[in-house]
Amino acid sequence: MFKSVIAFLTLLLIGFTANAKRDFYQIKVYHLKTEEQERKVDDFLKQAYLPALHRLGIAHVGVFKPIPNPEKPADEKLIYVFIPFKSQGDFFQTRTKISRRQSLLGRRKNVFGCGLY
Repeated sequence: MFKSVIAFLTLLLIGFTANAKRDFYQIKVYHLKTEEQERKVDDFLKQAYLPALHRLGIAHVGVFKPIPNPEKPADEKLIYVFIPFKSQGDFFQTRTKISRRQSLLGRRKNVFGCGLY
C-alpha cells in the first residue's frame, strides 16, 4: 500500500511539473570602473533601453545596484538588469527587435563604444 501511495504521488508530481508554466529570465551585469561610466549606463537604461523594452511589452524590468560598504570600497561598480520573458521565443524576438532599433544602437554606441546588443 505504501509503495502505491509513493508511486501515485510521484506520478502526480511528474504531471504537475510537466504542465508547469516556465518563465525565462535574462540577467545583465554591467561592470564599471568610474562614476562617469555609471552615470552613462544609468542614463542609457533610463532614457533608451528600459523604454524600448516597455514598448515591446516587457513592463517589469528590475535594475539593481549593490549597497556600498563604506568600510571596504569596491574595485568596481555593478549594475544588475533583470528582464523576465514569457518564453524562450520572446527572449530571442526581443533581442532581434532591439538590435534593429537604430536609435537605441546609436545611444548604446555612445555609452559602450559599440552598437552591438
